[in-house]
Amino acid sequence: MPGITLRMARPEDAGGMLAVYAPYVEHSTASWEYEAPSLAEFSGRLREHLDTGFPWLLAEEDGAVLGYAYAGRFAARRGYDWDAEVTVYLSAAAHRRHAATALYTALLALLRRQGYVNCFALITHPNPASAAFHERMGFAEAARLPHAGYTAGGWVFPIISSRCSRFLPCPCRLCR
Repeated sequence: MPGITLRMARPEDAGGMLAVYAPYVEHSTASWEYEAPSLAEFSGRLREHLDTGFPWLLAEEDGAVLGYAYAGRFAARRGYDWDAEVTVYLSAAAHRRHAATALYTALLALLRRQGYVNCFALITHPNPASAAFHERMGFAEAARLPHAGYTAGGWVFPIISSRCSRFLPCPCRLCR
């Protein structure tokens, strides 16, 4: 990964990250938003994640944002305190350069050190590239939610993929 640097995202990075994210909203079903957020909204999301202790990592090259990955709460109830939802977005310039692998590897390592046991990723179906990437990263399909969402002019469904850190005994069939 010559030339690509990973680091913790900072509030001043919001504009570069929004430039990476907006095409996913406007031209794909990867994001379930109907309109790209404003810079103020996106900056607020970043600050909220950082303020709650969830990592948000950035990949850059020569000062340009190539992509980012972050984690957040999987669900609101206390019983989910061991779980995180993870996401990665890349610019077109970062594709096929292993930036997503580097970002997720670092993100998952940070989450494990923070004590998270399970990580979940929501993948809009069909998205074979994302499904294959998550599988390579150790995620396994845990559930499908048919017609759970409407985006880009049609009903779609997410595949929930999970990855267990396996540092605690886990009874689930995915980890055996």
